[in-house]
Amino acid sequence: MRFIEVGDFDKRTLRKWFGEFLDALTDERFARRESRKALGLYHSVHRQHPELEGRALYQEIVKRCANDPLDSARDYVRHAEESFAAWPAERDVRFRDVVSYIVFDERVLSKKRAGTSTDIEAVVAAVIPAEL
Repeated sequence: MRFIEVGDFDKRTLRKWFGEFLDALTDERFARRESRKALGLYHSVHRQHPELEGRALYQEIVKRCANDPLDSARDYVRHAEESFAAWPAERDVRFRDVVSYIVFDERVLSKKRAGTSTDIEAVVAAVIPAEL
């Protein structure tokens, strides 16, 4: 067995590792913050429109959150359903799924990368109750 000496650890490797570590922390903080905002918006919209539930409620929230037309909000909810509610077993889309999809989409687009090393779904689940 050979111990790694300080000299064996080049600066590029250290910078890469540290950059990935910071990216993961930033992604986690972003997911937590956006989940809290989404939860607040959920309660606000639900109070204003108690008749809305499920997909219709989620679409209204996304519409307000993103200031997008209804068609775009429908697309977000549909993509969330395809990404989270169809595998491993089909089920109804949940608000938690929609928030996970939006947070992941925002991080990937803003960082222009293929994915994230943070478990976005777990971070969102820690903030948003499963029944929503």
